Amino acid sequence: MNERAYFERRHPAHHPPVERFNEPVILLVTVCIRNRRPVLACDGVHELCRDVWQAADFWRTGQYVLMPDHIHLFCAPGRIPMPNLRQWVAFWKSQVARRFSMMSGGPISSPRRTSVTAIPETPVSGGPTSVSALSGKTDGVEPVPPGGPNPDGVEPVPPEGPNPDGVEPVPPGGKLWQRDFWDTQMRSRTHYDEKWSYVQMNPVRKGLAQTPGDWPFQGEVFPLAWR
Repeated sequence: MNERAYFERRHPAHHPPVERFNEPVILLVTVCIRNRRPVLACDGVHELCRDVWQAADFWRTGQYVLMPDHIHLFCAPGRIPMPNLRQWVAFWKSQVARRFSMMSGGPISSPRRTSVTAIPETPVSGGPTSVSALSGKTDGVEPVPPGGPNPDGVEPVPPEGPNPDGVEPVPPGGKLWQRDFWDTQMRSRTHYDEKWSYVQMNPVRKGLAQTPGDWPFQGEVFPLAWR
């Protein structure tokens, strides 16, 4: 499926991850900025996302690429039994949105509280245990527009340029993220390699880098089994 078709699905289908004998559970998750504003590809936001993903380890973020207006990341469960993926995505999005607001100086609208189930305390063997429950916050999370997200709707940087810190503010009363996200479970090592190759080429296809290695806003937080 190409990127345009991927983003134009009106309602992402979140199928429960399938556990197969002696195979890792690894998902590719894509999260978009509201109105596809190009606010992610800067050093400050890159470091912020890595910090949040390292702490929110009940799902472990593996390899990832930050594009200006969306994020692709691979993740695997970091607890037994498997935590809820949607709760994890909502949690780290809220944490990034809150800290992004403080960095950029642009207020984000008040959080809406929802009741969520605590994440089980049992860690995967050898895994860190720095986060044990969700906060219940969903600040910065925005519904997908009725017509679906616009894959080409990247807004230009204002004429005066970005903030000195490289973090563009969210408009007053605005929200950082679209509400929903897209996820695909990897079926095999070959499937994983194909998806990672596609994700890593995104900056090249968009004319942002000459080669995948030239794009600075990518990396790996935790090594995953099919790395």
